[in-house]
Amino acid sequence: MKLNLGSGVKSLKGYTNVDKYKHGNNTQILHDLEKFPYPFKDNSID
Repeated sequence: MKLNLGSGVKSLKGYTNVDKYKHGNNTQILHDLEKFPYPFKDNSID
């Protein structure tokens, strides 16, 4: 899995777009990146 952290309105093809706020269909995962733990399994990110 590749991440686009803080994606906002700019989604990237081939990436999982993560943001604190929903931006249309651009955001796949809603998460405040200042809060832990992150919602990903260990060793699942490229």
